[in-house]
Amino acid sequence: MSTTFVALAALCWGLSGGIGGILMSHGWDPLVLSFYRGAIGLLLVLIWLALRPRGSGLKRCRVWFWSAVAGLGVSGNFAFYFVSIDQGSVAVASIMAMVEPVTASLFGLVVLQERLAGSQLVGMGLILVTVTALSISSRAHRSFYD
Repeated sequence: MSTTFVALAALCWGLSGGIGGILMSHGWDPLVLSFYRGAIGLLLVLIWLALRPRGSGLKRCRVWFWSAVAGLGVSGNFAFYFVSIDQGSVAVASIMAMVEPVTASLFGLVVLQERLAGSQLVGMGLILVTVTALSISSRAHRSFYD
């Protein structure tokens, strides 16, 4: 079941990037798109909390603190994602999105002092190899057609 949710999340992410690209080609500002995307996400979380209030942890200050940190991170992510689509392309934004798991793992390692499992290190390595290959391929493609 978790694989289904990951696939649905990837589908929604891709759709929002494509729709964002279309809206920006019609004059929408990337930061306005980021705001609406974040607002819709917040609305969905609030609906979920209203439907399932038990065990949410909202009575603990630590949950509020880390929720605020996560909200800032997600907002920044949205903003950079749409700005990179606006300034480059959906392909550039997708490459940026691929690096997110590496960033999250490194944040957990440095700030939260979590231990990295071997599978995480392998995954991070594969992501970095893929991003490097895409970057090299993109440069070669541009120089071929220029």
